Amino acid sequence: MVGGERVNAVHIRSAERALSVGTWLIVAGAMLYSILTVTPLAAAHTPDKWDWTAPILPLVVDAAVVIVVRLDAVLARLGATADGGPSRCGG
Repeated sequence: MVGGERVNAVHIRSAERALSVGTWLIVAGAMLYSILTVTPLAAAHTPDKWDWTAPILPLVVDAAVVIVVRLDAVLARLGATADGGPSRCGG
């Protein structure tokens, strides 16, 4: 019960939506911070003619982290793990 009323599916969906929006805002902020800090570092250690590639490093690394975390969440929802062992999806 929340505030004297029962929590229903609408409340749960609303809370999940708010959590999802908040999570993606944090991810966007972390990616922006990563781009702003890693890009100058990469540019400083890259030959001048390749400076344009410096922003690619933080984008690719951050995208990989987001994909792995999302994949883990999907596997967990399916009751499986990504531990390198045989899949237990559906069983």
